[in-house]
Amino acid sequence: MSRLLDGGPRKGAALTNKCKNKSPWVCRNRLTLRCESHRSRIQVSCKRWRYCGPCALRKSWELRDRFVAGIEQVPDSLFPAFITLTFPAASAPDESEAHRCLRSLIHRMRYRSRLTEYGWVLQRQKNGTLHYHGIFWMTWFEDGLDEWRDLVLESGFGPIQRIERARYRDAVYCSRYISSRLAELDPARRAFSFSQGFPRPNRTDERGAGIHEHCVWEPVFDGLPTGAKTS
Repeated sequence: MSRLLDGGPRKGAALTNKCKNKSPWVCRNRLTLRCESHRSRIQVSCKRWRYCGPCALRKSWELRDRFVAGIEQVPDSLFPAFITLTFPAASAPDESEAHRCLRSLIHRMRYRSRLTEYGWVLQRQKNGTLHYHGIFWMTWFEDGLDEWRDLVLESGFGPIQRIERARYRDAVYCSRYISSRLAELDPARRAFSFSQGFPRPNRTDERGAGIHEHCVWEPVFDGLPTGAKTS
C-alpha cells in the first residue's frame, strides 16, 4: 500500500509509457493552431494514419461509414457488389501497376455500362502480393459472370476473384486494414479511393463547431519560436 501512496513503481517493475486510461482514439501528435484574428486556439490530429495508431483508427472508422453509405444508398436499378481482386503470385505487380490494372477494369466496365460508382482499398497480403477489396455499384451479369471474369482477366488480374452482394460486414472488412497492412504500401501511392459520386454518411460533423469560416490558422510551437537560434 505504501508504494501506491508514494506514487513510486513496484520494485523490479519495467518502465513503460503505456497506460490503460489512455484513449486509443486520441492522437499523441496533436498540433496546436491559433487564429490570427481571434487568438483562440484549437488542437487538431496529425492525420498521419500510416504512422499514428489513433489516427489510423479514426480513418478506419471513417472508411467503414463511407462503405456502409455505399451499401445503403445504392439506387434501385443497381446492386452493391462486394468485390475482391487478386493478382497471380508469379507475376505480382507493384502499387503503380496494380492501380493501372484497376483503372483498366473500371474503364472497361463503365464503357459497357456495367459500373457507376465505386470505392476500394488496397491491401498487401502476408506473402507480399497485392489485392483489392471494394464496393462497386453494378448491373447484374446475366451470363453466369462469364463477362465479369473476362473483364477482370483482360485488365491484368488473376483468375481468383470474389463478387457477391455487399453486406454490412463487408464494409467493416474493407476498412479494417487501414490500421495494419495498408501501412505496408508505398506511401506515395493511394491505399484507398472513392469515385466522385460515391455517397457519404448522413451525419453531422461537429468538429468544426464554433470555428469561423474566415479564420486563418497558424501552428503554435511550445518550444523555441520559428527561426530562433540556439547557442
